[in-house]
Amino acid sequence: MRNIYILSLLLILVTFLALTPKVSCGEEAALTNTTLDKEYDNLIKALDSFSVSIQSDDEKAVRDLPEVEALSKHGLKVLPFLMGKLQRPEESRLSTSGLFAIREIVHRVTKRVVAPNDLQAWWESGGKDTREKFDALYESWQKEVKKNTDAGQPLLLKTSEEVIDPERWEIVVKSKETDLGRIYRQMRDLGIEILPILLEDIKKGDHTLFVLVSDLTDGAFHMTPPGPPYELETRGFAKWWELNKAAYTIPFPGTTPPAPETPPANDNTAPGGESGGPTPPPPPVLPVEPAAPPAEGGTNPPASGETQP
Repeated sequence: MRNIYILSLLLILVTFLALTPKVSCGEEAALTNTTLDKEYDNLIKALDSFSVSIQSDDEKAVRDLPEVEALSKHGLKVLPFLMGKLQRPEESRLSTSGLFAIREIVHRVTKRVVAPNDLQAWWESGGKDTREKFDALYESWQKEVKKNTDAGQPLLLKTSEEVIDPERWEIVVKSKETDLGRIYRQMRDLGIEILPILLEDIKKGDHTLFVLVSDLTDGAFHMTPPGPPYELETRGFAKWWELNKAAYTIPFPGTTPPAPETPPANDNTAPGGESGGPTPPPPPVLPVEPAAPPAEGGTNPPASGETQP
């Protein structure tokens, strides 16, 4: 009796699966494109209220549009769709505010800061200048780290001080980027493209870059606990990258997204870089503030200077 009952359940399950409509890859892609087209049209309509010559207040308003957030939620797969719009001469609906909107979406999904007028060149080149830019910044980074370390100074990214505002006669706190902080920000502005480059340099022994990895991945990779000699953390990051690189590789034209690899057997290193043992003192790198949005006027954030809170 029991066997008959089990057999009946299996027949019901098989019948249900047979009657369930299948969605092919082509149909799924068409459905995705339909969704993107609709959300893109919604963005264009929302941008109609902005002037042709976008102002600083307009730029902030563009960043805050729910339509920008909706497209950003698609992640990296939205990039070929949006960049395809830029490459079409007939796509005249993209005003200056539209370029700012696409620049904001690119920044959200890649952490890359690109001027609106440079978006198409960056995309078509496959970010080929990223390595050259990083190497120049990294050389400066190493010099600043050594200078601070030799002097027994912490690796400060920003300093702050209380000053009296002579107009309002109030005490305000002003923060100022250090030279090390400026270099760090400029490396971070290259976005997730530099993650495999960071892995190379971390394997060579530069563990100051772990904080940049955590920053670029929004903490998806972190060290727990951090401490010398960082061997477990280095292996952990290498393993984490193999498992997650498909989610952090920008689908530039002519490239094939990598497939995530299966975790190796008998590997005791946690994907997040975690390791056992007592917690040693953390490295002297201070917590990093969230990445600032792209600067006004279509340029990268200022190299240095004071900012009001």
